[in-house]
Amino acid sequence: MFTGFSLKKDNQSRRIANLLALKAEHRELWAAISSDPSLDRLVADETPSQPQPLTAREEVFCRQIIVHAATAWSLVLDGTPLDREGLAADIGSFFSKPVPFTAWEGAKHAQSLGFMRFVDDAIARHRSAPKVV
Repeated sequence: MFTGFSLKKDNQSRRIANLLALKAEHRELWAAISSDPSLDRLVADETPSQPQPLTAREEVFCRQIIVHAATAWSLVLDGTPLDREGLAADIGSFFSKPVPFTAWEGAKHAQSLGFMRFVDDAIARHRSAPKVV
């Protein structure tokens, strides 16, 4: 009985530690976007009249975001106290933007089918949601 209780507490502690690590990584990634002008196109909502291909920096950064999002999704599946709908909203919002969407389309083939469906669904829901002005 004590062993079962101990295992349950260890699992809870591990999930909380994973959540804290994920949030720290999230802050680091968004700090990089705000401090690096070469990543400005990642947060632009509009496609420029003269579209440019992804830069190497943009592609690498988007792939870091994909790995981060896949980790968050895995943690949700593992029972970490992370809001699945909030995660879907964040992913849908970011990957609906033109540059991140292009990066996602080029990289999603390397992801698990479940995660790929989760992101594609999040993008579709974000695009079909009424826009707030």
